Amino acid sequence: MPLPSEKAQDRQHAFRVRVETDGELYLRVKKGVRSFGDFPLSKDYNAVVNVPSLPREVQIEGRGGVLALNGEKKLSIRSRALSAIQFEISRVATTQINHLVSQTEGKFQHPLFEVPNYFNKENISRIATERQGIAMENKWKANYSAFDFSEHLRKPADGGSERGLFFLTAQGWDPAQNKRIGVQDSRFILVTDIGILTKKNADGSHDVFLLSIKEGKPLANVVVDLLGKNGIPLQTAKTDANGHCSFTSVEKSIREKTPVAFVARNGDDVSFIPYAREDRQLNFSRFDIDGVDNVLPENLDAFVFTERGVYRPGDEIHIGLAVKQRNWQGQLKGLPLETEVVDARGHSVQTRKINLPDSAFTELTYQTANESPTGLYTFNVYLVKNSKRSTLLGSTTANVKEFLPDRMKIDSRLSQTAKHGWINPKEMRATVSLANLYGTPATDRRIVSRIELTPAAFSFPEFRDYVFFDPLCDPKKERHEQTIELGENKTDGAGQTQFDLQLERFADATYSMRFIAEGSEAEGGRSVTSTSTALISALPYLIGCKADGELRYIDMNKPRAVELVALDPQLNRIALGNVTANVIAQEYVSILTKQESGNFAYESVLKERTTKTEKISVAANGFRYALPTDEPGNYVFELRDDQGRRLTKLQFCVVGHGAISRSLEKDSELQVKLDRAQYNSGDESRSASPRPTRAAV
Repeated sequence: MPLPSEKAQDRQHAFRVRVETDGELYLRVKKGVRSFGDFPLSKDYNAVVNVPSLPREVQIEGRGGVLALNGEKKLSIRSRALSAIQFEISRVATTQINHLVSQTEGKFQHPLFEVPNYFNKENISRIATERQGIAMENKWKANYSAFDFSEHLRKPADGGSERGLFFLTAQGWDPAQNKRIGVQDSRFILVTDIGILTKKNADGSHDVFLLSIKEGKPLANVVVDLLGKNGIPLQTAKTDANGHCSFTSVEKSIREKTPVAFVARNGDDVSFIPYAREDRQLNFSRFDIDGVDNVLPENLDAFVFTERGVYRPGDEIHIGLAVKQRNWQGQLKGLPLETEVVDARGHSVQTRKINLPDSAFTELTYQTANESPTGLYTFNVYLVKNSKRSTLLGSTTANVKEFLPDRMKIDSRLSQTAKHGWINPKEMRATVSLANLYGTPATDRRIVSRIELTPAAFSFPEFRDYVFFDPLCDPKKERHEQTIELGENKTDGAGQTQFDLQLERFADATYSMRFIAEGSEAEGGRSVTSTSTALISALPYLIGCKADGELRYIDMNKPRAVELVALDPQLNRIALGNVTANVIAQEYVSILTKQESGNFAYESVLKERTTKTEKISVAANGFRYALPTDEPGNYVFELRDDQGRRLTKLQFCVVGHGAISRSLEKDSELQVKLDRAQYNSGDESRSASPRPTRAAV
């Protein structure tokens, strides 16, 4: 069966052939086959192709490391080119959970012993082996089998530990030569019905919640231990009717009392969760969040601030500070503090010891001198213990700078202006005027200028709900900010000079331009600066789109339309004719691609096909275009001018029940769409797979 290629014409062609025996394939391409350009093959092409052998493999299916106790107690095993699998079952004694956690690192389902040569699973487990034959049809087809834990969940005949904790290793086995084969996979499995959720509170305490994995209900009257490193419980609690129990803070426990795990026992059923291990943490926030690392409620914070942040030498600096406990409790009257002022050279120029008033808010002053060094000053507040400086509670900074009044005025104007829209870069110039403080022209003065270009997108307050597409923006090219020095000029007798911005060289992009001119005094040194800004683009017009509803989730056969408007550079509405409207369906196709290593692999490639095209004219008062919603899938709506240049592009998704043409490839692009981007508690959500991925199989 031929497989589609990424390109319409390609030098390599792929076919899928089912091969179930060793050997070689004889390949013949008959003469007369025509290539791109209508060139025929002059004679038969014959070749013998070796059938490559797929590597042996064994893999424990699924993710995670918890297996429900009340389920089938089976794990799915996938293998290839193996006639047998040897399983090594290392049952961990539940009295060794402290060692299991303290001597390993990594993920729960794949723990790694820190010093495996001296301490590994052999130190804490009973080990058994079991071999399982595989009905292997051929060396190419994947085989699926199951490993059953039922026989290994009984209490050991020699007494001892309960059941439930296992290191499972699956390895290839050669029954003919009675030896192991190199491929293997391993997993740590906890067989239990107890689900554990822990929550660390701001005061360091923990709330523990237990539920039945089978029933999804809280587990009451279950004993939970917080184990120390030596295996002795630091604290013990019993769950209430809501499956909840609490543990006080153990943050200060060290050495043999270092907490390692919460362990829950319900009859013979045992479950545990490591204490404060990173891979068990959950984060449900949609935002980047941060905060202080230490959140103990009794800790102190100081908020230090100045009244303006910038001062001249000789000014008096006023510093305010407020001190509080993080739980807003406690009486801080009389609390001893030490304040320090560090100047711009890093020297401590003032230290004072104070006692907080009852309000825990106070003010300090620092008098700078006329000869004080300029730069950044730092103001620190420390806690005093035993008459000595202790913890830094807070700090702030302020600048000390020289200020002199300007003795010149400067103004810059662009040759083209657009109050609301954009400006064409052709023949763009900037005129700079420099005058003395009393308004007379500043002649023969040095003017240095530059322009700063920042990539920009079209967005206008007058058309706030419209989306504008930039035809000049190429998503394949990375756009950067640029600074172009324009050199220097001298002002003429009128105190003016002109700069040619030469923006034609940047006519293939849209950007925000900032023109900066700096005029210097006759003797040099001091200067004044002026800036002018504009949105620059060579486009003669734009088309904006506004949908009358959500585009990312449209129910099939539900009306949906977009309002189109054409604008000139001054944002005046204009009429635009001879515009082609296209609706393009997007689908992913699995193709066989040759990688850099020389191997072939399936990759999902986006394919587009035009489902609808028509000519439209956008009137000055706009145009309403109805989107087709009769077939589910992902689509692109675009407009092109008579030269084929894309004027606008919108993506929309139609969801509903549609025909499934083919099955999914294993690693293809299966997408799921939600009807909204955000939900409130209790809202109903809807999801859909817009169109099952079409795989070439």
